[in-house]
Amino acid sequence: MYKSKIEICMVITNEVATEVKETIVKAIVGEGYKVNHYHSIEKFLGWYVKYPLEVCLITNESIASESYQELKKQYQELKDIVLIEPSDEISTLTEHNVYIDSKNGEININDLLQAIDFIVEQLEMAMYDGEIDEDYENEMDEKNLQTESTMNIDQVEKLQPKSTPAGEKLNEKINESKESQDNHEKSSEQLEHESAVTIVKEDVNEQEVEIKEPIYEAALENDAKSPLQNNPFPMRLRNIQKSLSGLEMDKNKTIGIWSPLPAVGVTSFLINFSLFLSENKVYTAVLEPITSNHVLKDWLKRYVPIPNKWVSLAHNLHTYEPVGDSEWSYREVKFFPLNTNDIKQDWSAESFKAYHCMTEIFDVTLVDMPTGEMKSFTNESLKYMDELWIIACDRIQQLYSWKDYIKKIEETHNIPIHLIHNQMIDVSKPNLISEHMELPLLATIPALFDETAKNYYQKKPLYLHKKVQPILEPHYHQLATHLIGPSFQLQDKKPTVWERITKITKLHAILNR
Repeated sequence: MYKSKIEICMVITNEVATEVKETIVKAIVGEGYKVNHYHSIEKFLGWYVKYPLEVCLITNESIASESYQELKKQYQELKDIVLIEPSDEISTLTEHNVYIDSKNGEININDLLQAIDFIVEQLEMAMYDGEIDEDYENEMDEKNLQTESTMNIDQVEKLQPKSTPAGEKLNEKINESKESQDNHEKSSEQLEHESAVTIVKEDVNEQEVEIKEPIYEAALENDAKSPLQNNPFPMRLRNIQKSLSGLEMDKNKTIGIWSPLPAVGVTSFLINFSLFLSENKVYTAVLEPITSNHVLKDWLKRYVPIPNKWVSLAHNLHTYEPVGDSEWSYREVKFFPLNTNDIKQDWSAESFKAYHCMTEIFDVTLVDMPTGEMKSFTNESLKYMDELWIIACDRIQQLYSWKDYIKKIEETHNIPIHLIHNQMIDVSKPNLISEHMELPLLATIPALFDETAKNYYQKKPLYLHKKVQPILEPHYHQLATHLIGPSFQLQDKKPTVWERITKITKLHAILNR
């Protein structure tokens, strides 16, 4: 869980070395803040206009640039920190300037963190004052209503259930939504909200009293995404799981794993990384999206027999009652592969949404997306994902041709996209690829060509091989920290049965000398 609701947004140009950017991000994340990175002021502004959250902006954009001048002109209240070179003029448009020496790769991290803390404290105080003012106005409105009404208030109180603060806030949102939509056709989501409101008609002064039932707080945070808001048990189960694992996550995360190029190791990476997460107490699911080219089931059959009475989640979702068990568990990871005819099911918008939201009780869901151009089902599934990770390699000519396609995905779905350089060798240039594609580099994974070739004929995933784990762990750890945050910790590994037997045998040999 992040220490503040204030988000830290970075717009740092390529003039600053990648190592310095990583140092800045690591320091801010280490302080418990959420960090979003944008490649330009325009990209940040595009996000900020759609989602005007309370943010602290960090940028090294020139204060004389048109982009920065326009930003400060439109949003004078925006709190920002300008990173300035020793030769630059100190900005008078912002309260905070922090020196950075791009050539020598130096920055005063302590000054930066102090400036962030100061801005966050200001914004949090403003948010707190706003909440108090809003509560006071609501209280006054209620008193005025009681004064104007001749209705016996005792009758109303008997009818009115005690609502939670979450329910009161949601009811305010419902009322605002109803007023703004009087002359417009109502969406299905608004109709769902209104179904939680019961209108009780009383003869007293022919007034209508709305009885608003309490709504679970989880439904407020994930209302657009969660189909479980009327069933508290999945979220209760998730809270128990979190307490056992020790993780501190604001909510579950669904990550799409995709590549525009074939044969770069998407499914292999997804399976290996899921095992790493599970091994370190991250409750993990792997979901195969709707596609005619399903492969996950065949991968799993190499490692473990098909579970008894197994029926795919997609099939069970389209039956009146479950006809079998959809859970395929391997090494504590819950896999949900497709079966042969699942794409032929009678898919509707409701069943499609339910399929992609079923795994929300897990900490992390990894989605094994088909490579290449996204078909309609794949493209539609992006709306249920929190991030898209693109697996890349050194085939840069092919990869670069997909740049505009990827940018269109980013703009259409407003989804954070990150790059993972797989099959890394000494001559690879992941930072160059990241800059050309204008995508942040999340991690690099070393090439294991021989080990991977052998693994195709073996009956356990690559990550489970003792010699491979130390190679992959540091890179997977980096990815897990990005997903979970500072609360993620590597767990101590328990020795295997064979390792214990070997140790005992050696001990006996020493004692018998």
